[in-house]
Amino acid sequence: MGIGQQPGCPDQFFQRDAGYAVCAGRYLLVVPLPVLGYFCFCGQAVIKKTAYFGRGGGGNGYTTLQMQEKGYRIALLEPSYAACQNAKDRGISTVICGALSYETMKDGSVPQFLLLDVLEHIEDDVGFLKLMGQKLAPGGKILLTVPAFQALWSSEDAEAGHYRRYTARQVKEAAAKAGFAVAYAGYFFGFLFFPILLVRVGFEKAGILKKSGERTEEEKREIGRKQFQERKGLVQAVLSMLERWELHKLIKNRKVHFGSSIICVLEKL
Repeated sequence: MGIGQQPGCPDQFFQRDAGYAVCAGRYLLVVPLPVLGYFCFCGQAVIKKTAYFGRGGGGNGYTTLQMQEKGYRIALLEPSYAACQNAKDRGISTVICGALSYETMKDGSVPQFLLLDVLEHIEDDVGFLKLMGQKLAPGGKILLTVPAFQALWSSEDAEAGHYRRYTARQVKEAAAKAGFAVAYAGYFFGFLFFPILLVRVGFEKAGILKKSGERTEEEKREIGRKQFQERKGLVQAVLSMLERWELHKLIKNRKVHFGSSIICVLEKL
């Protein structure tokens, strides 16, 4: 599976992205406080705001648009034509329709990559990171997120085309094998860990919740509608409060020690 190729991604989720808790939460983490032209994370200026950003597996462009509007120089790279068209319709300035490969991008040409929930879709994750390292300029960085903990694995992961979920240690090991130093690695969405463990994993194992492959198309549409509908009222207020609490901890250089996702900054050696 190529970079960013996710089953059913482009048109199904285009109108839903902005109301989806994970999309919004990732945006809050990725674009917290641009200070002095840098992306500041855990008290460190690690990503230059003015250097060009390659957004790998950018999908329909929700996060890319938010970063573009904050003044980041960013290009979206996405293999799905439908998703690329959606991204252009959203107003993304630079959209590259294609997969990252040895042929499609000049070596040493990209200062920074943004890789949000892509690496878990790549069977050879170390090989892919090596390829990204080849495309990065000297001292270039990758800001990435991946799903955390194999204990949270459910049929949703299989349906999404995931090969694995990670621990922070596993991401660090893969990065080291690929020739990267790890500037930061930690968890986020700590408040989602136990709900996912209970509902997705526990209810599936208990037979209360059907596995993804056993659901009818109507059931899948209904679950998708509920999952991606815009949060309002008390639910949105609680989610926003928890997201911002986590963000505050990260900005104050206080790690979140477990969660349903991992965020890392890798630096090319």
